[in-house]
Amino acid sequence: MNRYSVTVDARTPRTHDRLTDTTSPYVAHLMALALHATAVAIPLTDPVRITRWEIAPHARGLVITVECAAARADAARAELSRVIDQARHHGTGGWAAFTAWFFTVTEVRAHPANA
Repeated sequence: MNRYSVTVDARTPRTHDRLTDTTSPYVAHLMALALHATAVAIPLTDPVRITRWEIAPHARGLVITVECAAARADAARAELSRVIDQARHHGTGGWAAFTAWFFTVTEVRAHPANA
């Protein structure tokens, strides 16, 4: 598996009133808990591994940078999107607060260790 850094834009819907103060450290903390629960719950047979993440708040949501391992860059994009989508819709591991948010993978970069 190769390592990738994936940037995810997480935004609240315009009419959303829950967690409206997305610049609060509390929202980033909730997301960190949700990502941690998801990372440890991924089966060993899954084609993606979440190894690290950073969360930066912005006015309409969060920018999440996830380091992960996958076979290829397109697989990292697709599999990370799938993992986040499944976690949000099942509302497990702290994702309940983020079920109405929109998550978009905006960039996938190869890790320097791949060279």
